[in-house]
Amino acid sequence: MAGNPVKDSMSLIVVTYFGWSTNGLIQTHFIPASRDHVMPATTASGLLALIGVFDIIGTIASG
Repeated sequence: MAGNPVKDSMSLIVVTYFGWSTNGLIQTHFIPASRDHVMPATTASGLLALIGVFDIIGTIASG
C-alpha cells in the first residue's frame, strides 16, 4: 500500500533542498572542477551565479 503522498512529497522536497541542492553538490564539486578544467574565474563565477538563480527559481516553484 502506498504511503502518505503529502509526507512523501515533503520528504522529497526536504531531501533535495537540504541534501542535493547547491550546498550539497555544487559548492562541493563545482569549484574544484572549474579549477581542474582551467576555467577562468569570471566564467566560473558567472556559471555559479546562473546556477544560483535557477536554484532560487526552483525553490520558489516547488513551494
